[in-house]
Amino acid sequence: MKKLLVMICALAMVFSLASLAAFETVDVVKAAATIDGVIADGEWAGATAWEHTMADMPATRATNGLGIQGSGNDTCPDMKVRVSFMIDADYLYILETRSGDTTPVFNQTNPGLEAENGDGSYLFFMKNGTYNNAIGIVPQLKGKTVPGVGTGAPMNSDNAEVACTMTADGWVLEAKVKLSALGYTYDDFANGIINLSYCAANMIASTGTASANAGNGGWCQMDFEGVTVWAKGPKVVLVDAPAPAPETVPAETAPATAPATTPAETAPATTPAATTPTTGGISLIAVAGLGLVAASLASKKRK
Repeated sequence: MKKLLVMICALAMVFSLASLAAFETVDVVKAAATIDGVIADGEWAGATAWEHTMADMPATRATNGLGIQGSGNDTCPDMKVRVSFMIDADYLYILETRSGDTTPVFNQTNPGLEAENGDGSYLFFMKNGTYNNAIGIVPQLKGKTVPGVGTGAPMNSDNAEVACTMTADGWVLEAKVKLSALGYTYDDFANGIINLSYCAANMIASTGTASANAGNGGWCQMDFEGVTVWAKGPKVVLVDAPAPAPETVPAETAPATAPATTPAETAPATTPAATTPTTGGISLIAVAGLGLVAASLASKKRK
């Protein structure tokens, strides 16, 4: 019994460590997404779902970059951010979903893409282990109702596209950014020399900047693995899109057939009873009898 309890405790510890372990790689699917702010069935299948919840984050940034900055995390412990990526020859595709945000789009304090000054996120790039680029993603630009993606300022439509669907406590955002605009090639990602990291900011106070609100519960930022500790950023691994599930064709059923019926037996033909021939409706016997009566009368008269 004691050994069983020890084994159970050991398994529980392993599970706990696995659930809190940092991502070492990020599977990026070799495919393209439709940028419409809607997750189509199976559209992002196969991509790593890089997910963190505020309540599960270390209270302060840990040595691998995972943790929380700011002091507003106690107001939105259920905030959850989930990120996935895809890639083709020209674009990097990004999916971000957020929920549990008590103040979604408590908006930017400037028209740019400084995510830490509002509700938004940053995607950081490391090439050969050295940080060298970042893009901001926001569900709504300051003073507007349109999302934005870019480096410092929103990218133009030739280099990026973004769409966002707002929910009661967050959003679903899809974006694509041209690789050449980021200074990368497809081969950089395919050759395993790109690492990624991520952070998600939540502005809770209505005015000010991150630094101004950090001390009054007005701002917090979830730092995913590798933020500022770039060597800890998960390495990009390109994977093929999963094959679509084969369509199932319902088995054909044979048409129902009526049960065979035995033809009803017919009674054998019967020979009609012999009938006495008639002459004018009077039987021949009756005629013969009348003839005998007439002959008898004639005989009496001759006598």
